[in-house]
Amino acid sequence: EKRDLLPAIVFVFSRRGCEEEAQRVGSELRLLDEDEEIAARKIVHEWAVANEAVASLSSERARLHLLARGVAAHHAGLLPQYKALVEDLFKRGLVKCCFATETLAAGVNLPARTTVVSALRKRGDNGVEPLTTAALLQMAGRAGRRGLDEAGTVVLMRGRRDGAGDADLARRILLNDVAPIESHFQPSYGMACCLLRRHAGSLERCRRLVERSFGSYKASKKVSGVVYAGVATSDLEKYAGAVARAGAAADAFSALVEENAPPAVLERERSALREAQREVLKSPVSKLPPEDQAAALGALQAARDGRARGDGPAPESPDWREYVKIVGVLK
Repeated sequence: EKRDLLPAIVFVFSRRGCEEEAQRVGSELRLLDEDEEIAARKIVHEWAVANEAVASLSSERARLHLLARGVAAHHAGLLPQYKALVEDLFKRGLVKCCFATETLAAGVNLPARTTVVSALRKRGDNGVEPLTTAALLQMAGRAGRRGLDEAGTVVLMRGRRDGAGDADLARRILLNDVAPIESHFQPSYGMACCLLRRHAGSLERCRRLVERSFGSYKASKKVSGVVYAGVATSDLEKYAGAVARAGAAADAFSALVEENAPPAVLERERSALREAQREVLKSPVSKLPPEDQAAALGALQAARDGRARGDGPAPESPDWREYVKIVGVLK
């Protein structure tokens, strides 16, 4: 509060931890001024009248008391009505500090001025493991409110135990490549029955809903996006572009060598050629045997021409000729 970093979301990787930290902070600090506290109490009272059955529970009374201090917990184990109240107060600026699990970062739009990641490791299916790059960036991305903050602040905390190497761990996580997003959507008989019941037995409406899922999108890309040897069209397109750029760099370098260009110019162009070659070699296509690379690029050229594989021999790809040129330079 002294550094003007509120409102803040503090990510804690357990439901119990969220509750304990919220209770600890709420018992020691009052984060709302007098006017804000009056506004928060009014909203909480109106909610309690509308949700009497929930508000009367002993577990909820303690949580409602914390809201009047500007502190809340948010995780999947809470009742939906209470979570909706927390989210409403947070958007109004009446919850200054929300202790939440990482599910809030993925599924609820609650941007804050500051996000705090309380640990760089969490317990998963395979024991305690470091956070993934995608998970950390997802949480960090909640920092900064559009139209309100010039910049967001992200605080990464050292672990209470064995935190000596956390600075290096944070650097590695942040510099790693983000793993591709995978869908865990798995249709089941139970889901099919629920969809049919909800949509009055309309198969067409159920089909349209399923087709809008990320899993369906990935499946369709997987079917239509592979042209040869399990290589995705997108990878081939990137590879072909990298090959073309490397080929142009090879031509430029060869021309300068023939013209006996000054050493400084040759070194500059040699560096550009090496960078272009590295871009080619980073592609998964470059891991294929040369004959498979030629066939894959030929299949891409056939797809560009609107012809399907199997309708005759694939035309020789200009990209493949460029690749042969680059291999000669590499040797």
